[in-house]
Amino acid sequence: MINSKVNHTPSIKKSFKTFEFIFLLFLILLSTGCNNETPQEPPVTTGLITGIAKYSSGSDNSGINVVVSKSDGLTSSEDTYYAAATDSHGLFLIKDVQPGNYTVYASSTKSVEKAVSRTVSVKVGQTTTIGDLVLTPTGEIRGNIAIDGSNSGNAGLMVFLEGTSFVAVTDDKGDFCIQGVPAGSKHKMFVQKGIFMDYLSEVETGMDSSSLSFSLDSSKMSSNNSIVWKGAFESAGRIESPQTNWAYFNTSDGNSYIYDGSKWNILASSGAAGQKGDKGDTGTSITWLGSYAGHPSSTTLYAAYYNTTDGNSYIYDGSSWTILASKGGQGDKGEQGVSGLDGRSMVWKGSLASAPSGAEELWAYYNTTDGNAYIFTGSSWNLLIENVSINYDEPTIIGTVAPSKDYDLSNVYIKVVDNTNNSTVWNDRPAADGDFAISGLDSSRRYTLYFSSEKLSNVNIFYGSRALAPDNTSTTYGAVMIDVRPLPGKAQNVGEVTLTPNGTVMGIVTLKGEEDSSNIDVYLHGTSFATKTSADGSFVISDVPQGSYNAVFMKDGFATEEKSVILFNSNASVKPVVTIPSFSLLNYCGSISGQVTVNDSGNGSGVEVKAVNKDGEHTYTVITDNEGNYSIPSAYYGDSTVTFSKNGYEAFVKNDLTVEKGGSYTVSPKLSSIYGGLKITIGYSDKSDHSGIVLNVY
Repeated sequence: MINSKVNHTPSIKKSFKTFEFIFLLFLILLSTGCNNETPQEPPVTTGLITGIAKYSSGSDNSGINVVVSKSDGLTSSEDTYYAAATDSHGLFLIKDVQPGNYTVYASSTKSVEKAVSRTVSVKVGQTTTIGDLVLTPTGEIRGNIAIDGSNSGNAGLMVFLEGTSFVAVTDDKGDFCIQGVPAGSKHKMFVQKGIFMDYLSEVETGMDSSSLSFSLDSSKMSSNNSIVWKGAFESAGRIESPQTNWAYFNTSDGNSYIYDGSKWNILASSGAAGQKGDKGDTGTSITWLGSYAGHPSSTTLYAAYYNTTDGNSYIYDGSSWTILASKGGQGDKGEQGVSGLDGRSMVWKGSLASAPSGAEELWAYYNTTDGNAYIFTGSSWNLLIENVSINYDEPTIIGTVAPSKDYDLSNVYIKVVDNTNNSTVWNDRPAADGDFAISGLDSSRRYTLYFSSEKLSNVNIFYGSRALAPDNTSTTYGAVMIDVRPLPGKAQNVGEVTLTPNGTVMGIVTLKGEEDSSNIDVYLHGTSFATKTSADGSFVISDVPQGSYNAVFMKDGFATEEKSVILFNSNASVKPVVTIPSFSLLNYCGSISGQVTVNDSGNGSGVEVKAVNKDGEHTYTVITDNEGNYSIPSAYYGDSTVTFSKNGYEAFVKNDLTVEKGGSYTVSPKLSSIYGGLKITIGYSDKSDHSGIVLNVY
């Protein structure tokens, strides 16, 4: 019931009664409408997936990519159904997921793993919460090495972590960066160039790069004025790419030569023959008299003869005849043995620390670990000879050279250099089966073994499972080296050395929207192999050892990409070449952040913030935290549309946001509830001043 009280003339009262009737009719209609049932919302046909993807250490978990796929792996964009990225707490929410079974992947360019995953089942109208997806974070070790404190001339120093494949090479300033190292790990770091190697320090890797500084004393490294002795050769033509102060002994003319940078000059000439020495004293000799039936009557000191009667030989010592050699007795004839079965050939595989893989029947080898010899029966290894004892009269180095595939070992050379005087003590090929034994060595000295191949211009040599770094000073062999000290009276086994040809990784990567695609950093993750692209985006990385790699493509202001590379060729004499299919890097340079609020008693948490670039090629989605805060750290360059949405509130759309390089943008909208109140406007029909009206609502 509504009562109105207006103090005016009777004509005004009449007008107001008319208004009163109309207003009562309005309230009746309104009341009738309020009794109607609320319109039914569309039925729910999808579900949600939520959870946490985080690093095993560190507090900032933002930017981890979460992908939901119905495929068994991250194979192509066609298999991907939904995607999101985590906030700083690692939280993610993926909405409108069709019911079914999915695999949820979490991945990051800052983790050891390519991805970690969980399998989930999504049901209509339900929120599926998965267990934590935990990634192992990686960091990088940056530093500088200066030779004699100089800020130039420091290129080519190899920095590596002991016992790992993490390595980097310094530039001219001495700067280096070892990437992809697991965060929190501790390693001993060394520096090496040629035969020089030195310990730097122990380092611990965090998610943020650490910077280190070291100085090297050039006097402790190889001096440019020192003579580098290359050994003995029949001619200078056997020495490839000679360097200044290299020297060798010429076995053809007996002279030693040194290279001055342009030509070979005589370092030392062959000496002339000396004078003939004095005649030495006459030695004691036996005078052989021949064969007699008895002792000869004419005798002299040390006369000897063969006695045909008793079959002995005698020698005269000055007073009597004594036996010089007795006749051996005839043994009894043995019984005829039973004829044996036809024999089968055994294939000897040499000396190994463990049984060779891919064994075939009648393969045999000597086990250097337990000292036994074994033979393969076709199903298992059986003892062939127990406690094999191999005695060497002098220190000896043994081992086996084995190519990864069928290859003619006659093209392989082994050179042994005495580290004490840098002289070559052995230079030859291994046996046809790859085995070699190098004797006549001194157990008090260390030696370096160089392995190379004439047919393979670039070879990668593996000692056990460890890849050995090239010795850049040995251009004759382009080889790698093994340092070893032989044991007295024993064989020092260096094991199996494998030769495989290096290959090439190449391709084209461009910058989307840019004409010049030069200076994109391209490197093989976890190695020192790196290059930069030319203007057309092409790149080539040469002399890469065979194996599996992840090629990383980086440029400031653009999204980093990673491609898998498998470098292999079954023909060991041919270098493998891998061409990565052409692709483009997307550009991004700005960040978007802010705080979302609402106009009712609720808060701005749980709001979905979605940024889409103008081409629709990239979508970045985050969820606000409990205070309504959000952050999109990697917004793509150009025009973007940012949409804020939450159930029960009107969506807010920001259409005119232009992201520029290095820009930081704040968008903090206020969302309005879709549930409103009743608004009533009353007034006089013939007056502009409507003050003084009293409205009572019951």
